[in-house]
Amino acid sequence: MEQLIAKVGALHSCPDVARSLLNLTKTADYDVQAVVDCLERDPAMCAKILRLVNSARFGLRRKVTNLRQAVTFVGQKTLRLVAMTCSLVDTLTQGAPRELYDDYWKRSITSATVAFKLAGINKKCDPHDAYTAGLLADLGILLFAHAASKDYCSIYHLAKKNGTCLVSAEREHFSFDHAMLGWKLLADWGFPETILDAVLRHHDRTCSDSPLACAARGGDLMTDVIWTLPSGRVADAMSWLDHNFGVDIDQFTDLALNIRDEIQTEAEVFGVSIAATQDVGALRQNLTEQFETVAMETGQDLDELKAKISLT
Repeated sequence: MEQLIAKVGALHSCPDVARSLLNLTKTADYDVQAVVDCLERDPAMCAKILRLVNSARFGLRRKVTNLRQAVTFVGQKTLRLVAMTCSLVDTLTQGAPRELYDDYWKRSITSATVAFKLAGINKKCDPHDAYTAGLLADLGILLFAHAASKDYCSIYHLAKKNGTCLVSAEREHFSFDHAMLGWKLLADWGFPETILDAVLRHHDRTCSDSPLACAARGGDLMTDVIWTLPSGRVADAMSWLDHNFGVDIDQFTDLALNIRDEIQTEAEVFGVSIAATQDVGALRQNLTEQFETVAMETGQDLDELKAKISLT
């Protein structure tokens, strides 16, 4: 892991504005005007802060156009996470192979959006932390693509084409997976321990002891359900969300079928476009087929499950 990270030397240093922002917000009584002055040196980060504070995550009644107001609304912790996250993601997505770049944004924004919603349901962790964990969970994929492009792109494409487990293929070839690699890089950047744990364990079935990791895993499972057709993870996702968040079949179906508009809105916060649109018809058909299996295994009424899909 150290060798792969070392191949991308730019990742060892934080961009100037992000570094300054982190220094300025070390304490809760930070100088708001100093933060504003710092942000104004980076128009792209200013735009992201403004898009963020006006997004559905903050639910403000009026649009904020003043940077000072935006800085006050988002607060210290979110400012620090934005500084680290935006700088890191921007660095890693530059020059990434197109397929991985598109897939990363589609999956990470979906996972983050779902994790945010799940954290709001059980209220055991901060929804904004859950969003950050979901957004960064697959960061190691981009790092693999930069540091071992030829080998990794082949592994990634083959796993995607055949529907096989990417994590298993990574471990077989490199002896570690993208969750471990992302965790190491984020640790080097000084991310909070709770975020690090969630990134490391977002594929781990035993992470129920950590509400944040649990939300990140729920986001990952639902991302497969929403974007991978046909997806065999519907039963796993249903079971996980029911056990850890009390999400019933109605909520699950609604989340799967009706989240696409929110995903597109969230993509605008980062100034990216998610090229692939969700095929609701195909997703509805996939849910119907998977619910047949769930009904057989659990004894639930299949007609009742199908009716809930058709009415959503």
